[in-house]
Amino acid sequence: MWLKPFGGAGEHRETVKQVLTTGQWVLQYQSDQLILKNLKNDAFLNGKLGKSVAESLIVDKNASQRSLRVQWSKSSLGIAQDDDFERCVNVNWGSVESDELTEFLDCFNLEGMHWYGGSELYKQEWPLEKASIDMMPFIPSDTILGIGRGMRVYGTVLERYWFTSTGMAILVNESVPLHVSVNSSGDKQLCLKADYQDFPSTSVPLHLAYKICVGDNVKEIHQFVMKNFFQYPSDIPDERMMKEPIWSTWAQFGKAVDQDMVMNFTEKIKESGLPYSQVEIDDMYSTSYGEFDFDPKKFPDPKSMIESLHNDNFRVTIWVYPFANTDSEAFQQGMKYWVKGIDESVPGLLHWWNGIGAAVDTTNPLAAFWYRSRLETFIHDYNIDGLKFDAGELTYLPMGYHLHTLQDNSPDFYSVKYAEIAAGFGKLIEVRVGHRTQNLPIFVRILDRSSRWDENNGLRSVIPTTLTFGILGYPFVLPDMIGGNGFQLVVTENGNSSMPVGKPENELFIRWVQANAFLPAVQFSFAPWDIDNQTVNITRNVLQLRARMADYIVACAKEATQSGSPIIRPLWWVAPEDPIAQEIYTEFMLGDKYLVAPVLTPMDGSNGKHLVYLPKGIWKEEFAFKRQIKVTSSGMWIDYTVTIEDLPYFSLVSE
Repeated sequence: MWLKPFGGAGEHRETVKQVLTTGQWVLQYQSDQLILKNLKNDAFLNGKLGKSVAESLIVDKNASQRSLRVQWSKSSLGIAQDDDFERCVNVNWGSVESDELTEFLDCFNLEGMHWYGGSELYKQEWPLEKASIDMMPFIPSDTILGIGRGMRVYGTVLERYWFTSTGMAILVNESVPLHVSVNSSGDKQLCLKADYQDFPSTSVPLHLAYKICVGDNVKEIHQFVMKNFFQYPSDIPDERMMKEPIWSTWAQFGKAVDQDMVMNFTEKIKESGLPYSQVEIDDMYSTSYGEFDFDPKKFPDPKSMIESLHNDNFRVTIWVYPFANTDSEAFQQGMKYWVKGIDESVPGLLHWWNGIGAAVDTTNPLAAFWYRSRLETFIHDYNIDGLKFDAGELTYLPMGYHLHTLQDNSPDFYSVKYAEIAAGFGKLIEVRVGHRTQNLPIFVRILDRSSRWDENNGLRSVIPTTLTFGILGYPFVLPDMIGGNGFQLVVTENGNSSMPVGKPENELFIRWVQANAFLPAVQFSFAPWDIDNQTVNITRNVLQLRARMADYIVACAKEATQSGSPIIRPLWWVAPEDPIAQEIYTEFMLGDKYLVAPVLTPMDGSNGKHLVYLPKGIWKEEFAFKRQIKVTSSGMWIDYTVTIEDLPYFSLVSE
């Protein structure tokens, strides 16, 4: 209940003192400070509300046992216990005179706890407080393009959801024109800003609205949020995609791909004896960007090619995208279906990575039908099995874009509808965008990885990105290609960027195979036989191990549809109170049974030394000496000496 009156009209905000107590938490608002304390475990969350609101004179107030509302001349603040969930409180800023206020800004301290959630990042920090991101629109964006432009932007998969190791969660309403900063310039704050700059124009008054919920610990609060505020997957994607590797033409051949290359590539896959689920034909197979067809010069007989691949038990998937370049027939045919620019009467031109064109307006039902129909014809004409949907982020929409429909006043609806269109083509589907689409039974691909070791989009970024996807509710993670795609993004001091290409060296490729062995899917493009025999032999052994684990991976996928649990889980999933488990990003749990600790650094830098952390429990080494290790304290570090063949992993015998 509210313990003290909020104060009368005419009082200044500095004098405000208010406490709300329920069975779960205490909320205190004093001198612009919001402190939320969980009574059960003494966890707390504090921050500063209304940092951008300069006015101080209160003109009205209303307080009850469950809510508090304060009004100033131009803005109002409401704090109320949620009607449906006793453990949640709703915070709402509103503008009384909408033309006068340009933003609302609330900030929360990152210190004293670990943070998770938010979005995919170029450098995927885990926990999140290690990141540093200036205030940016919180919309699906291409992080690689952002880095190339000298900015850290939020990624293609994102949710307005953050939670802490102490059992606190923040969920921002979809209708808020949201900008977010994380530890900007080292300020150790997570800041939420409502601001219509960089968002479509609207008549909806400016507002900032979010929930704060509390739980017993990091795992419990996360499970509560997933159960009550997000959807579980409705089904699992194609099982064979999980059990056997995907082979893509992209890194191997790039835009030079043709029919002979595809047939020679698949012949070598067969000769190698390595397993396969499908071959994915990537950019550039068509006559022009925008046409869903095969270039007859590069693919003289695509129907017989696909028939031959089917006879060899390859499924065939094709790379597609939402764009049409200005030199394509599709651009002219789809004039009324493209996203509009500043002038709403004509398509808005945009610059994507393959030229100048337009993007289909996925929020327009007629445009979506036209786009789907063209893809359905493509699939039918050539007996194609599945599609790889690229792009879908707001990054690539034209300047001053206007969408046909906005749900919840949010442009993110564009990415939502794109993913939904993709999911309509079955289970042999992948996308690279995700927002409020956890229910779709499709793979969600992490952005292209660079062929290097480090956390900056290299090998060591794969596990934290996969963990982030999982806790945002996307369990069916498709990691990028083994060894990366050959690109090495280089940004100079003057802001220029380049992407030199080079195949990964032997050790990096092997460690990448091992790191991916237990992930929801495995994808190759660079071929191990193009590196050396050792790489082929180790790859074969790792894939045999994966084959033995495949049924368990599928079982974890099915569990995700019932509980929302990720397939790949952070160590705190089995040890939520363990402070070291809360920070580990180089290890992960596959389900609740297997702890995987792959080697992610070169041998010459470590002399073969590899540290593994085991939380409390009885663990069995599934490599090396196959010992049982009893960890009776909160956790234990073990120093191993590994060889290039070693993939350290453990099974949990007993908690």
